[in-house]
Amino acid sequence: IVDESIGYKRYVKVYQRSVEFASDPPTTVSYDIVGHDRVFTQVVPYCTSTSTFALVREYVQGADDFLFLFPGGAFEPEKHRSVLHAAQAELSEEARLTSGKWHSLLTGDQPAI
Repeated sequence: IVDESIGYKRYVKVYQRSVEFASDPPTTVSYDIVGHDRVFTQVVPYCTSTSTFALVREYVQGADDFLFLFPGGAFEPEKHRSVLHAAQAELSEEARLTSGKWHSLLTGDQPAI
């Protein structure tokens, strides 16, 4: 990375990044990268007795349409005790479901349940 700046910041950040690749001659490519400083949860509710998943229908700004998605949302330290608590709250708020067994789908230092 030879240069990086924030081009836009609100709910998400758009980083303007230039990367130099070791080629002959060296090539520099510029990218726009969307990111954020927050931890988000994504819940994959699965019912073992019916072998079905639960989806919620909600408005998606980028698509400008209502889509079916898994429940999820941001971890807010002032509101949630942990990332697991945030995931449970999102499942309850968006799908009106309460939890059974919780399994992490990521391993290592990924902040996800």
